[in-house]
Amino acid sequence: MSSLLAQMGKTRLGTLVAEGAFGVGQEEASMRVLIGIVLGAVLTVGGAYLYDSHTNAGASPPSAGAQRPMVNWDVVSTKWNHLAARARAEWNRIASSS
Repeated sequence: MSSLLAQMGKTRLGTLVAEGAFGVGQEEASMRVLIGIVLGAVLTVGGAYLYDSHTNAGASPPSAGAQRPMVNWDVVSTKWNHLAARARAEWNRIASSS
């Protein structure tokens, strides 16, 4: 039984620090989750971009048989530019107040 507990990780009583089954601390596990979320978002957007760029190559006016893109990239570009402008304005406001 004690060897099973040793393999699964250690828990220190009286503290909030606990190591998991693979000896990973709480902070490292949180970083792994954050990196996984960011990597998943990048892969999803990148995959959609690659799919859209290869399925609609050279089809400027959409014909009746042409497949529509998965993402409306014009809307994405407009929203991204709006988000960047707001973030820049907020940063300038915070930086000027200090």
